[in-house]
Amino acid sequence: MCYSTQDSLLYSRYFLKAIKWARKYGIRISMDFHAVPGSQNGWNHSGKLGTVNLLNGPMGYANAQRTLDYIRIFAEFISQPEYRDVVVMLGATNEPQGPTIGLDSLSR
Repeated sequence: MCYSTQDSLLYSRYFLKAIKWARKYGIRISMDFHAVPGSQNGWNHSGKLGTVNLLNGPMGYANAQRTLDYIRIFAEFISQPEYRDVVVMLGATNEPQGPTIGLDSLSR
């Protein structure tokens, strides 16, 4: 699925609103990536039903690099003073399919 810049701006606004509401009501946010490029588990809620193409297949390492880029961007964002006391946890990936991806690939 590909999003336009306009879509990204809309999602960014909602993310910032969620942070504002969480701060207002004293709620802490635990954030993780349910879908990463190529899919981490091949399940429908991972963005792509079917094969796992994170660290797997011809685009596996490119998808892993894109995923690491997204994690870095979000980690830097939520580390800013105005967000770090609200977004208190960042999980790298939700429900990765370790046996499919392979421990050798994960440990590199």
